[in-house]
Amino acid sequence: MDAGRLRSGLTPRAFRQVMRSLPTTVTVAAAIQENGPVGMLVGSFAYVSSDPMLVGFFGDHRSRTLSRLLDEPAWSFNVLNSDHYSVVDAFRGPVEQRFARLTWTRSARDLPLIRDCLVSIEAVRHSILPAGDHTLVLAEVVDVHWPGESVEPLLYHNGTTTTVHRECRSEPATTGAPR
Repeated sequence: MDAGRLRSGLTPRAFRQVMRSLPTTVTVAAAIQENGPVGMLVGSFAYVSSDPMLVGFFGDHRSRTLSRLLDEPAWSFNVLNSDHYSVVDAFRGPVEQRFARLTWTRSARDLPLIRDCLVSIEAVRHSILPAGDHTLVLAEVVDVHWPGESVEPLLYHNGTTTTVHRECRSEPATTGAPR
């Protein structure tokens, strides 16, 4: 069987289109370099482990920004809230100008923290693994900046940014896991 095609006839391109239908948070992975902050939008940021505390994301091998981030030993992960459409717009521009229109600060560890995020996480390199046409980046959490408020996330879904629709949400479970 051709590695680029499954028995069902699904091609890599069609598979990518299918996977775009799964909503994910919009996160800025960032670091500070000699010339200032560098960062990229990622739609694959995830909690990985609580012991040790690990987070991770997948970066496309074709990304020039990914290679710049991987040159650094530590990163911040800024999970955007539903009011951060302007951040997404800024990250569509040239790498050197992405932070110019944003409100951000340097953390005590010299990492870029974008203002008013759902959560910002500071982390150090744990491991980097090849994963097909992507690179899996795992990072160990060293600090978390969380306002503790219920803020809506900004999401990627079907190639666009969107938010959670409140009228469609269920109430939080009050008992344990579903049976």
